[in-house]
Amino acid sequence: MRASGTRIGLFLQPRTGGALFAGWIAYRERSVPRTALWVVLIFVLGHWSTSLYVLLALASSDGDVQRFWTGEATPASREMA
Repeated sequence: MRASGTRIGLFLQPRTGGALFAGWIAYRERSVPRTALWVVLIFVLGHWSTSLYVLLALASSDGDVQRFWTGEATPASREMA
């Protein structure tokens, strides 16, 4: 019996979204253990953890859009590292 396109989409969509969000966290965070914890939380709790991460990122950015997307380090300092 073949899986329908809907079933495949329902299976892949959350994992694809989680992988993309995990990539943003990996870019944004400087700590590997902290990144790993968030990635595990994303795949265990789903959108609950992604929502929490975005809220924490918004709170820590103090209204600075660049800091929200890139974290503490600026892109220029990442290139030198």
